[in-house]
Amino acid sequence: MHAAGFGCIVHLASAAGRQGSRGAAVYAAAKGGVIAFTKSIARENGSKGITANVVAPGPIDTAMTRAAVTKGGDKLMKAMTAATLVGRLGTPEEVAAAVAFLVSDGAGFITGETLGVSFGVGRAQCARPRPPRNRRPCRALPPARATGTHGSRPSRG
Repeated sequence: MHAAGFGCIVHLASAAGRQGSRGAAVYAAAKGGVIAFTKSIARENGSKGITANVVAPGPIDTAMTRAAVTKGGDKLMKAMTAATLVGRLGTPEEVAAAVAFLVSDGAGFITGETLGVSFGVGRAQCARPRPPRNRRPCRALPPARATGTHGSRPSRG
């Protein structure tokens, strides 16, 4: 790609890499790493005419999803579909269309970006989450006194 003076890199991550995932911290961290890695590649290679982007699918109807649903049951399927604004899983073809766009001439000025193909995963729940049970409230710190050092507190000594 360097020798040719152009090229397109598209990595696949997950919506979990952008927002985290309850019960799948390692998975979410790995996908977040893919996103950060791609942003770095974009910075390092943009001057050579190479674009680097990420497609971050939400719940897609794949073998991995079907295996998880088989293990987790209808409750898991309902949770996954409820997480999207349209109430359904995406298709592999929808993910492929996003990748095809990012490698097309129409995306020649796009680099270092993460394209969500999730139909709003994480935006479907508009209600405020309930606070955890049995959690003690945090103690408020006393108000800071003006010190003239950019708001830092004086030492207590």
